[in-house]
Amino acid sequence: MLLPELVKPLPQVGTVKGTVSYGGDLSGVTMTLVLADGTIAASILTDATGAYAFADAVAIGDYDLRAHKDTPDGFLTAEKTITVVGGDNTVSDLPLVRVASSKKVTKKCLLP
Repeated sequence: MLLPELVKPLPQVGTVKGTVSYGGDLSGVTMTLVLADGTIAASILTDATGAYAFADAVAIGDYDLRAHKDTPDGFLTAEKTITVVGGDNTVSDLPLVRVASSKKVTKKCLLP
């Protein structure tokens, strides 16, 4: 039998960190933790190497980890479901995927 003073409660928070990867500039990628109900729990930007770390402790549970960066010809994106465990470091590296813009630019020429 365990004595009550020897039983410690499990931490109710963890950390989330990792790196995004792609062949270009990786600074300024928006990293967002989203709860199951769609609520944004936290959002940060990557550094020049693509590294990110949510500085505040993250509550335990499941999240969608989303990465997004607009580019001149579309955007880079990635998404992954992660589980934050109390007292642990959740490391999640994400390869970014380029999505081309669907906008077409047309020029009209008016002749005199």
